[in-house]
Amino acid sequence: MGNYECVELSKPTIRLIVIQSRIRAVDVNNLQSTRLDNLNHMLELIDVANNWGGPKDLLLFHEFPITGYSNKWNRQDILKLAIEIPGEETEAIGKKAQEYGNYIVFGSYAKDTAWPNHVLSITTIIGPDGSIIDKHWKSRNIKGVFGAGFELFTRKLGL
Repeated sequence: MGNYECVELSKPTIRLIVIQSRIRAVDVNNLQSTRLDNLNHMLELIDVANNWGGPKDLLLFHEFPITGYSNKWNRQDILKLAIEIPGEETEAIGKKAQEYGNYIVFGSYAKDTAWPNHVLSITTIIGPDGSIIDKHWKSRNIKGVFGAGFELFTRKLGL
């Protein structure tokens, strides 16, 4: 058997829950209200998750619990409905993370000042202190979202 350095775990058990909620597309013409409805649904699910079977260390949401998803949106729609990270949505989720001492992970269409006028699908991790501890964006095109003729990168490996 191999020998490697070990460190003490912060706790003997890590409790997590995966939350696959309904996905309701925001109405681009009623953006504030429908996005707030989705956010409030997400916040309620955080409460339910922490009150069912005891508190959790890690809550894992799917992509788009805040904005939802629609194959009828075009690029301009997605740019309009994308959230800001940090922003009011991450602030509200951060308060819940702080309330329960959770790490909360979720994905969303988001804006990034380093990439103006780009559509990004960003996964965000919020820590138990309520702060954003990491975010990562998918650097690939989901075929069909931007119409015909748009590819970010294609590479054949000859395998």
